[in-house]
Amino acid sequence: MFKQRRENAEKKRGLVVYNHQDSIISEQFRRVYTNLKYCSVDRVHRSILIVSPESKEGRSTVTINLGATIAQLGEKVLVVDADLRRPSMHHLFKMDNNDGLTNILLGYQTLKESVKPTGLYTLDVLTSGPILVNPVKLLGSSEMKELKEEALNLYDVVLIDTPPFLEVTDANILTSLCSGVIFVIKQGKTKAENVTEVKRLLDMSGANIIGSLLNSKKGKVSATVR
Repeated sequence: MFKQRRENAEKKRGLVVYNHQDSIISEQFRRVYTNLKYCSVDRVHRSILIVSPESKEGRSTVTINLGATIAQLGEKVLVVDADLRRPSMHHLFKMDNNDGLTNILLGYQTLKESVKPTGLYTLDVLTSGPILVNPVKLLGSSEMKELKEEALNLYDVVLIDTPPFLEVTDANILTSLCSGVIFVIKQGKTKAENVTEVKRLLDMSGANIIGSLLNSKKGKVSATVR
């Protein structure tokens, strides 16, 4: 019973925009999405990659809160856990991870069979699925591109959570898959040189950086949109 209470408390802390809809941070996430939605007059960004230089910079928490915010505003949203090395979405939502992204890419299941409803408005999650030895090959496959296109036929917005950008090459492989990239920075943790390096790598890959999101020590978020 104590373990369950602790897990519920952890989930509640992570999903701020759902549990505290009138809070300042919830309003900030709504502003972030409004800014992102209207950042381009000639293009709507429906597939967005969420990146950060290293681990423990709040990337996954930002992803689910942004996803819940967009769903709260009436859009149908899919969050994809593309961190096939240290996945976290199934932990954050207290779901099993027996099936998910890897099962689809290997041809064992379909997208519709694998997505899981979160109970947060119209937000669904595709967990990573079983961890494999060589995720780079799968993430760069034609199957991954086909999956993204199928997801966009079913959802208004697809958010893809990635591994730490500077630790493995996985996230860089996915940059060409999405119409925009959001760069998450943790105040007091993310090093300036890491920000510079990730920006350099993103530019080299031709990624479309549509904004950066500052995740502060006090749990506040703010965005700079291009």
